[in-house]
Amino acid sequence: MPKQQASSLAVATAVAAAATATIPGTLIETFPILYGVEKGGKIKTWCAAIYLKGANPSTSPAYAIIEHGQQEGKKQITQRDYTEGKNIGKKNETTPLAQCIAETKRKWTDKRDKESYQTTLPSQVPAHATAPTTAPTTAPTTAKKYFPMLAQTFAPDSKTAKKNTIVFPCYVQPKLDGLRCVIYRDHITGEIRRQSRTGTYFDTMTHIADSLAPLFAKYPTAVLDGELYTTEMPFEELAGLIKRKLLDAADHEKLNTIQYHIYDVIDETPTATYEERYKTIKRMFASLAASSASSARTLPPYIRLVHTVEAKTPADFKSNFAQFIEEGYEGIMLRNKEGKYRCNYRSHDLQKYKEFMEDEYPIIGYTQGDGRDKGTVIWICQTKDKNEFKVRPRGTIAARTFLYNNGDKYIGKMLTVIYQELTEEGKPRFPVGKDVRENY
Repeated sequence: MPKQQASSLAVATAVAAAATATIPGTLIETFPILYGVEKGGKIKTWCAAIYLKGANPSTSPAYAIIEHGQQEGKKQITQRDYTEGKNIGKKNETTPLAQCIAETKRKWTDKRDKESYQTTLPSQVPAHATAPTTAPTTAPTTAKKYFPMLAQTFAPDSKTAKKNTIVFPCYVQPKLDGLRCVIYRDHITGEIRRQSRTGTYFDTMTHIADSLAPLFAKYPTAVLDGELYTTEMPFEELAGLIKRKLLDAADHEKLNTIQYHIYDVIDETPTATYEERYKTIKRMFASLAASSASSARTLPPYIRLVHTVEAKTPADFKSNFAQFIEEGYEGIMLRNKEGKYRCNYRSHDLQKYKEFMEDEYPIIGYTQGDGRDKGTVIWICQTKDKNEFKVRPRGTIAARTFLYNNGDKYIGKMLTVIYQELTEEGKPRFPVGKDVRENY
């Protein structure tokens, strides 16, 4: 066994022994320890081990021990219990042990593929790139991936907001209901990559790649950050179409209505502010237009720069928000002028603001969550058109457990639900249960 994997096993075994001293268990599987680099350069680790509580792998409960934190610092330890499998009585039924292994493996893979962790101890990993999962023995066949910066939620009326907030004057942009996409030229293959926020390459959108080819010919190291967006179809249809593998003529016609809206550029210079980055975007496209045979066109086909304006005061922000909503956008984005780009990080220099909708729906049933939410309630509600949807309520685990144990008492009562918008079927999108109206 490699030294690092042995270390992972030793750590996980020790963790499990400490956390479950009174619970017998058999070590089933360990996952190689993962390493990452924090913003300040310190090494962080993540490891997991699977245990069986009993002698029967088909029926006995299982649990996962997960340990993470700074390599030389105090670690956080989490135990996830699995007492039941999923899809009981069906062909794809799983045991508690199989479910435990599958979910833990998925978490390990996500850490490696989506959060820039790696299985070898890094000396220094660039903040913007995916670190290799093993020491390469041959030259890589594709370029490193770029994981975009994510937004915090802007809460202008919050009494708990502290230092990490938006500083006025700032820049504001309309919030698009599109699919996040990072576009760059693969320096190894020469292909223009269209990459999702989680690292998946889109095989479609070749019309956008063709439109950007002149830009990448002139600026081969540019990394654009934006969204695939159209007003011709709702988000669900847009996302499904972009990810589809087999396309017919009608699909291709719809794809050609999708544009790439650019709002930032990933700058590897750690001191580059948003104000400087936005000037870079405009300068690149201005120089491209100046060298184009068609001086009438300022941007390539299917390419748009997101409307960006300065909001000097909170009053300006509210005015711009109202304008964007009136124009059909779903909200507003706020960017600190001095904000730096931090890949794969939810930054306070980039914040989003939307006003959620609120309505009441009858509770017609309930089920329970899974994983750490097992035993807590998930309400089943119904729209006026008899379309069912599930809603996770607010509250602590204890409160939601109480609701699950007493769920029958709430059937027929009205649940206040907050959500972003309605789908084409009239179901709330991203619903959250606020409270149950007791006097119904």
